[in-house]
Amino acid sequence: MNQAFQSVMKENPFVEFDCIVIGAGPAGFAASVEAARSGLSVLLIEQLGFPGGIASASLCPHIMGYTEAGKQLVKGIADEFARSLDRIGCAAFNRGDEYEMPIGDKPLTTSVITTKPAVQYTMNAMLDAAKVKTLYYTSLIAVERDGNRIAAVYVNCREGIIRIPARVFIDATGDAHLVHRAGGETREHDPEESMTKTLLMHVNGVKDFKRSETKTRFRELSKQGLVPVAGQDNFMGFSIPMHPGETHLNFTMTAGNAVTSAACTEMDKELRRQAFDGIAWFKKNFKGFESAYLADIADMIGIRAARNIVGKATVTEKAILADEAVTEPVVNSKCYYGDHYSKSFSASWAKTGGVRAVPFGAMLPVTLSNVIAAGRNISSEPRVITTFRLMATCMGLGQAAGITAAYAVEKIVNANEVPYSAVSAAFREKGVLYHD
Repeated sequence: MNQAFQSVMKENPFVEFDCIVIGAGPAGFAASVEAARSGLSVLLIEQLGFPGGIASASLCPHIMGYTEAGKQLVKGIADEFARSLDRIGCAAFNRGDEYEMPIGDKPLTTSVITTKPAVQYTMNAMLDAAKVKTLYYTSLIAVERDGNRIAAVYVNCREGIIRIPARVFIDATGDAHLVHRAGGETREHDPEESMTKTLLMHVNGVKDFKRSETKTRFRELSKQGLVPVAGQDNFMGFSIPMHPGETHLNFTMTAGNAVTSAACTEMDKELRRQAFDGIAWFKKNFKGFESAYLADIADMIGIRAARNIVGKATVTEKAILADEAVTEPVVNSKCYYGDHYSKSFSASWAKTGGVRAVPFGAMLPVTLSNVIAAGRNISSEPRVITTFRLMATCMGLGQAAGITAAYAVEKIVNANEVPYSAVSAAFREKGVLYHD
C-alpha cells in the first residue's frame, strides 16, 4: 500500500461482518435481507445515497420478471417487496392500457408498476427491519486477497478510506466489480451483443394516454424513418397510475463499453441530448403530448449488460435452444432474449416465450472461494442475459445468494463449494424456486 493511500486511511469503526454485500440494487437488497434474517451480521455497501439500483437510480420503477404465460415464477422476498409497495398505495398491475390497483393478495401474474421514491422507501424499511447495516455514499476501491479468498474490501467513505473484513462476500454490483477488482475471472461483453444503454425519463402533462394508440402511431413513424433515435423502432412506455398525467418513456438508446468511465460519460451525454430532443418530437407527433414536459430523467445510465463473472456453470444460448435440463435450478425465469438490440429492438437471434431455471453454478465464481454473485452479473453469455436480468428474477437470485452465504458461514465451508443439495430445500421453502 503506497504512502498516499495510507495517508487517507481511517480506522475501521465496524466489527468484522459475517457477510458484506456490494451493491444495493434488487439483488443486493434481497441478498442482504435474507442473509440477515438467517442470522448473519450483514453490511450492505452502495455507492449512491439510496437503494434500488436500476429501479431507482436508473428510473425504472417497473418490476418485471414475476410472471410468464399468466403464471407467477418467483415468490419470497420479491413477492414480499411488491406487497409492501401495495400497502403504501404504490403498486399497480400493468395491463397495457389499463392498470389495476391495489394488487391485494392476487398472484403476481403481470409486471408491477411503482414509483422511484416508493422503491427507495420500501427497500430501506425492509433492510432496517432485518437489521442490515447499510452504508451508502460509499464506493468500493480495492480488494485484499488471501490466496483464493477475499479478506477485506477497501471502501471510500466521506470520512476517508477504511478497510472492512468479512467471512463471505456477495457481488451484487451488476457488472462484477467486486470479482474484477479482486482479480477473479470475468468476461466482458461486446456492445453489439450486450444490449443498448438507456436513460429513462418521466414526462408530465400527458392527457388521456393510451399505450396501444401511441404504440401504433410510433410504429407508423418508424416505418417512415421519422423516429429521431436511430434503431428505435419499438415504443416502450406506460402511465404511472399513482401520478395522473405522468408517463414513463423508454426512448433513448446507444451502444458502448459500459465498463469504462470514459465510455459511460460519452454515452450519458448523448442520451441526455436524445431525451430533450425526444420530448419535443413527442409533443409534435403524439396526441395527448402537446403540453408534455420532462419531469425527471434517470440519474445514471441503465446498463443491461457489460461484464459478469466466470462461474462453475454458465447460461448459454446453445443450452437454451437445445432445452437442456437444468439439474440444479435456483429461480425460474421468463425465457426470452435478443431484446434491446443495438440496431433495432429485436435481434435476428431473438427468442421469446417459455420458462427456464437459472443454474446454481452460475452464481459461484470459479475463483474466489468466499464470494457469491447475485443479479445480472452471474455467469452467462451476453446474448441470453435477459433470461435472468429482470428485477424480480434478480431479487430471487439475491435471496438465493443470502441463503447460500448463511449456510457457508454456519457450516464453515467455502461459499463457492456449498453443495446444491444443502440449500435447494430452502430455495423452495422460501419461495425462490417457485412455479404455480
